[in-house]
Amino acid sequence: MTICAVPVPREGSSAPPATTTTKRSLLVLSHAMERAFDTGRPGLVLALFQERAYFDVEASRYAGLAAAGSTVVVAFRGSTAGLPPGVVGVCLPDGDELVREWTLLLLSGPLGTALVAVEDGRLAPGERSLQASRQFTSRWTFRRHAAAAEAARLLDALGDRLPAATTDAARAHVAAALGKPESPIEAQLAATAEHLVLSLEAGAHRASRLRAELDATVRVAEHDHLTGLHNRVYLERFLDGGPVQGPAVLLVDVDGLKGLNDELGHLAGDAAIAAVAVALRTCSRAGDVLVRWGGDEFLLLLPGADEAVALQVADRIAAAVPAAGLPAPWEDRPLSVSVGVCADASTRIPMERLDLALSAAKRSGKGRAELAGRVGPRT
Repeated sequence: MTICAVPVPREGSSAPPATTTTKRSLLVLSHAMERAFDTGRPGLVLALFQERAYFDVEASRYAGLAAAGSTVVVAFRGSTAGLPPGVVGVCLPDGDELVREWTLLLLSGPLGTALVAVEDGRLAPGERSLQASRQFTSRWTFRRHAAAAEAARLLDALGDRLPAATTDAARAHVAAALGKPESPIEAQLAATAEHLVLSLEAGAHRASRLRAELDATVRVAEHDHLTGLHNRVYLERFLDGGPVQGPAVLLVDVDGLKGLNDELGHLAGDAAIAAVAVALRTCSRAGDVLVRWGGDEFLLLLPGADEAVALQVADRIAAAVPAAGLPAPWEDRPLSVSVGVCADASTRIPMERLDLALSAAKRSGKGRAELAGRVGPRT
């Protein structure tokens, strides 16, 4: 059996065309439709949820509709065991075309509304979560005849998977909805509702686009263009988010960068900065915060690290940078960093203590790490 992807408006109708909609918008619309239907008058509710877990979130609402006397049919991939009383469930196999649909059909007296959406496999920019950004090709209507036609389509698709009594009750609601002409006032109200939804959806698209543009602007503002690392702007926002659990902090300085720039030019200096950034990425741990702090300095926050872990990371960095070296044509030029380590930070960024530790590393011969507060050089 061929299943229509989205409802086709009846000839002469002005139902809205198919549009691209996010899951966030579909949730808002479906909840509004359910609230409008919850008038206490029994009717027909047909809903496709894709997955059982999605239905479970809404189960209490559908239980209430069934308790009020409505014929309630839901379908999804997964077990139908344990559904609320009065809710009839259909388990959809993986290959069923209906699995791709998110459908809600409501009929009750003069009220009829339908939402049919098919996932298109894309994600919308600007949303804050993967679920909310899922995109669907969707169409909706607030016209009773169009909603009843969609209900008939879905009942045909479900076929004998429904109990005979449920099918008979559902088809009686469809026949009642189709048997009475739509009044001019009913058609005008439906058109007004559809226009309002289209306007709201257009606003949601604009908001998503603006969020995506803002995110892109923030990414540019919070990243160093040479290394791709976070910069001070990002670090300030990160720290404003709340205290970090016991962070150790490393201040990493490229040894002799000014001399390299003076002797070989700023292209060589930029290559040195980029090479150090790669080594720092390699040596940092998951969850660490790596920032380009200044021209030749980097900060590395190590949440939850004690003195021993902080020194291990610092020593690994001091060894990794010379091993990586500079790219051609400067590969014969040595490259090293000195590292100041503070493992008991009492302020957010203890720069004075880090500077002292870094100076100690420089005095001890460069290319090494020193711990803030340590008396004498490390052996």
